[in-house]
This record gives sequence, C-alpha cells and structure tokens, in this order.
Amino acid sequence: MFSLWTTFCSCLLCWTLLLVVPCHSSCDWPPQYNDLQVQCVCGTGGNLRLTVQCNNIELSRLTEALQSKPPLDLLAVINGTISTLQDDSFTGLDVRGIQLSNVGLSTVSELAFQGLERTLSSLNLEMNELKEVPSQSLKRLTNLKELDLSRNRITDLPDGAFNGLPITTLKLADNLLKISDAAFRGLEATLHNLNLKSTGQVKLPTAVKQLHELSFLDLSQNKFSELLPDDFGNLRQLTALTLERNMVSSVDPKAFNGLNGTLSSLSLLNNKIEEFPTQAMKTLMQLRVLDMGFNRMKSIPEDAFLGNSLLTLLALDGNPLNTLSETAFKHLNSTLRGLSVGGSTLVCDCKLRWIIEWVKKYDLQVTSRERNPQFCGRPTAYRRRVLPQMSPLELKCDDEAQSSTAASLSSPPSTTVVQTQSSQHRPTVSATGRDLRAPRTSSLDQLHLTEVIRRGTDLTVKWEGFREDNLVRARSAAPVHAMFRIFGEPHFQLGQTANPNTGWAQFQVPDGRAIVVCVVDTAQAATLSANSVPRNQCNEVNAEKVSDSQLNKIIIGSSAAVCGMIIIAVIIFVCCSRKSGRKQAMPRPVMKSEHEWETASVYSGRSIPRARAYHGSVNPSYLHDPRTPDDVQSFRSLPPARAHRGGHMMGNRDMHSSQIALSQLSGHHSFLGTYGGETHQNGWGASHHWDNTDAYSDRHAPSRLSYGKDNYG
Repeated sequence: MFSLWTTFCSCLLCWTLLLVVPCHSSCDWPPQYNDLQVQCVCGTGGNLRLTVQCNNIELSRLTEALQSKPPLDLLAVINGTISTLQDDSFTGLDVRGIQLSNVGLSTVSELAFQGLERTLSSLNLEMNELKEVPSQSLKRLTNLKELDLSRNRITDLPDGAFNGLPITTLKLADNLLKISDAAFRGLEATLHNLNLKSTGQVKLPTAVKQLHELSFLDLSQNKFSELLPDDFGNLRQLTALTLERNMVSSVDPKAFNGLNGTLSSLSLLNNKIEEFPTQAMKTLMQLRVLDMGFNRMKSIPEDAFLGNSLLTLLALDGNPLNTLSETAFKHLNSTLRGLSVGGSTLVCDCKLRWIIEWVKKYDLQVTSRERNPQFCGRPTAYRRRVLPQMSPLELKCDDEAQSSTAASLSSPPSTTVVQTQSSQHRPTVSATGRDLRAPRTSSLDQLHLTEVIRRGTDLTVKWEGFREDNLVRARSAAPVHAMFRIFGEPHFQLGQTANPNTGWAQFQVPDGRAIVVCVVDTAQAATLSANSVPRNQCNEVNAEKVSDSQLNKIIIGSSAAVCGMIIIAVIIFVCCSRKSGRKQAMPRPVMKSEHEWETASVYSGRSIPRARAYHGSVNPSYLHDPRTPDDVQSFRSLPPARAHRGGHMMGNRDMHSSQIALSQLSGHHSFLGTYGGETHQNGWGASHHWDNTDAYSDRHAPSRLSYGKDNYG
C-alpha cells in the first residue's frame, strides 16, 4: 500500500513540474524592449494563448512590442496614465480580453478597438474616470460578452446604452446611476449577470424588470427600504439575488412572486428586518442558501422554513435571538449542512443541545461571524466557548436536577478512541485479574449495571433500578452518578449525573485507555475508590488495538501530507528561481480561464474575522444548475468596493493593484464566501466597517457565509 502511494506521489510531482514550469515562462521581449522585462509578466492559459499583464507602462510601446507575439488571451495594463484611447490603439493584435484599470481613462475614441470587432469578448475598464458609457466605440464589438465599467464616474444610463451588444455579464457597481426605463434595451435575451451594487437605487429599476433571462442580480449597498409585491415577478430565471446592506425593514408576502421555481440563493444580510418574513419565504421552494444575518429579529417562528425543504446553508448570526427551537429545523435534518448562529443575546442551554447533536449525527457545520462573544452570550462562563465543540451535557437549563457532588468531580477530556463494547454480565476484573466486586453488605442490591457500550468518544451505560427482595423500585430522589476510573489511576471521575428513572447515561472518556465504569448513588460516589467497587455496579472496558485498516489510513494520510509539502516546495522553488532571474520582478498574474470572467458577487464584501466551522469539509457548492458560475460556488471574497486612485492598493505599490485587477478578470471571486469582506482586505475574507445605521451593522460589518474546516479566527 505504501509503495503504491509513493509511486502515485512521484507521478503527481512530475505532472506538477510539467504544469508549473511552462505556464509562467518569460515574455522573451526583443532587445529594444528589455525594459518591459521589469514592467510586465507573461503566462499561458489552458488554451495556450498568451496572457500579458503590465504595470504603469506606455500603451503604444506595449502594443508595438506585442506585434510579433502569438494571439493573446488577455492584455492587462494596471495603473499609469492613459487618459484617452486613440483610434487604432490595438491595431495588429489578436486579443480576446482587454483590461485597463486605474489608468485615469476618461475618453474612448470611436475607433479605439478597430480590428478587434469580431475577436474581443471581454473588456474591463473599471476604476477610471469615465463619465458616460462609451457607446459609440462599444457598438462595433459584435462579440463582446463581458463588460466591466465599475468604479467610474458614470451618472446616467440612457435608453439603449448597450443596444446591439451580445453582453451576458455587465458590471456597473459603484457608479451613482440614474437608469432610464429602456437602458438595457437589446439585452433582454442575452444578459445573465448584472451587478448594480452601490449605485444609489431606492427601488428596483424598471429597466431591470425587463431582463427576463437574468440569472444573477446584485443590488447590495443600495437604499431599498421595503420589498414590494411582484417586484421580481418578471425575472423568472433568477437564480441568485443579493439585497444585503440596504435598509430593508419590510418584506411583502408577495415580494418574491415569480421566483418560486428558480431562486436558490438569497441574501438579506445586514438590513433592518425585525420579524422573519415567513410568508414571503414559503414561496421559495428551490431556496438552498439564505443569509438573514445581522438583522433585528428576536425570534424564529417554528414554521419559518416549512416551504424551504432544500435549504442547505442558513445564516442567522448577529440577530438578537435568545434561542432556536429544533421544531423549526426538524424537516431540514437531511439537507441542512451549514448553520451560522451566535451573538451576545444567545443563551447556550439545553434548548440548543439539538445543534451539537446535529453536528455529530448529521455532520452539520456551525459557524458565526459574530465576535466577543462569537457564539454564546450566556451563561457568562461560555462567552469564549466554541458552541460546536461543546458537549451536550454542558448545555443545561436551570430547572434540570443537579447533583450536590457534581461540582467537586471533574469531567474527562473529549478525545477520539477506538470502539469496544463490554459484555452485559461480565465480572468486574482489574488489570491484574483480581475480582473488583465488593462483598454484599445487605439485602439491598443497590443499582445493577446491565450494559456498557463504547463507540468513539462516547460511552453509554445502562442500568436497572434499585432492587429489594427481587422487586425493582425507583428512588427518583436519589440521582445516579455514572463514574469511571482509568487503569493506573486511584480515583474515579464523574461522567454524568442522571435521574435513575432514565435507565441510561452517555458521556465521553479518554482515548485508547482501559477503564472501569460504575453506576452509583450519591453516598457511594463520595467514597468510591479502586478498593471499594460495589457489586454488580461496575464493569471493565478495554481499549482495542489499532486495526490494520486504520494503520493504513494513517500511513496514507502521512504520505499525502509529505507529498503535498514536496509539491509546495517545488512550486515555491520555481517561483523563486524565476523571480531571482530578473530585477524587481513582478508577481505572476492570476491567469484567466478560457471562458470565465468575474461575475458579480451576490454577497458583497464585508467582514469581521473569518468564521470557522467544525465537523465538515470545505464548502460544497450549493447550486446544481450548470449555469451557476464558479464565483457562486467558491464561497470566497470580493476585492475592495472602491479603491483610491494612484496605486495605493499594492504591496509593491503598483503590483498589488495589478494582481487584484487580473484576479477579478479571472473570475475567482465569491458569491457566498467566508466571513471576510471589505474589512480585512476590503471586498463571506477581508475587513472594513461600513457606515450602516443598523445597530448591528455598526458593530459588525459581516461578510458572506463560510462553512469550511478550521476557520475560526
């Protein structure tokens, strides 16, 4: 097994070298253009077309040097000064995608893209000084599919601004827009993705209502105060909708009419909703992702999700909730995979035990974007505890019976052990073979331990009630203490205190250790020791040896880790080798896939520290529609909403902006991401406190959901 795995790792390493080395070759500029070696980086994508990214360079000199180059997949110029795109700016080039970001562009001549009419499919002019849509120069681009005019100074969208263009993705974010009723005329049958984030809208524009093929709509960071009946009635193909960080306080029961068969992702994160919109949600039968975090809801009705039987990810954190009733979630036990909950008002008591039980039983991943406290507001002792890591026994209600001796007995640590099961009537024997049973002292047999089951970390003990003259009688006033002692240690530890009428108790024991387990009453618990073990109340539980299959898993896992480290080391070595080969070399760009381009994030970038999740793997995609773009499935975060001009976003002042811009064009931004956003790096991944008047948004600027492994910050 080990040799096979080693062979596999070797092959994987070879393929890694083959993939890494050719993809980041130098541009091999002619001698007269040696200065471009410092200002530009090149690479090849999966389609073997060249990708060139340059920083702060004269465009005419770059296009001149590229005349001898093969066809381009992407030509990107980040930062610098290109105030005007003159006629024939790209003559002689065969290029599919152009990006000119943060270059101060204010004018685009009518013939600027002469020669690219049939080849240019992607154009990114974000973060410039454009005051209007350059319609005259764009109308010639008969193959243009993706257009990004975000973060300019555009104020008006006139009728037919994009008429005649086969655009499928349009980004107009961060322009204060007045949108005419026919602004999107001509795009009704082609536009699938529209980003109107932070464009000053107070209601859904009439022009948007006519886009009956629209799949993804981002209306975040606008000024919506209510959702009216049939607002989205004509958008019958809409798959994902974000209205986060608006001022929505009212959701009409008919607000989502028309979306019942298509909408699978909805974000109302960080609004002012005080009551859960049960009637409106019931119509969304295909809903899989719902983010209602950081609103003002004090309770969740028991029928809140009755119409959402496919719900997979749900966020309710940041609301002033005291508890969550299991009744509202019972029908979701086979679908719900991620739950975000927590805040200063949440009471972690017995009413939340079901959450921890679902973590173990259904692999539920529990996260929270709150902080201080992240999960439990009360009891005070639990404010720093991680809810999904707690034991159900720790969540207690005031009216539950407590043992008078429980406080003096410590609980064992929670670890993973191998499975064993003791025989129901097996004699209690020590490690040396000595009988552990004490002589019978009276006619009262006390408790009778009938069964001990060990599965993983959980130990379950079962007993019969108190016996006298062969009759079983319950003494409910005397609690039963399930206790255990590790071989080699003199003292017993408390596992759980329970009502004798229940007949069973469950608790956790240490890993890989043989133990003696007993069930005793309160009087016996005070004197129980290795030398005084009651008759028929104790049993020995051995630990199994690690099986061959488990050993193989350990070996394979270790080998995989070593292999991964080797591959990472090779990649770092290749990167460093190439970097040392040139002066002040720029970081390599993120390569653009042949058919992908960044779609608008349905969950805008905002954040607090990254959330973490337990008992699960990295986020699964929540949409099964083949039209769902990568950014909807990746759950990562967005770049900054608006950057200052002049290259401030870079580590190397110029290069950081370049990398972000090219990354955007590549399409690897998140739809429902982790807990990050525009607070840590601006952009559910970074961190930027917004100025929302919401009491919760002022305190936290939450980001998108994240249900990945080991992410608590």
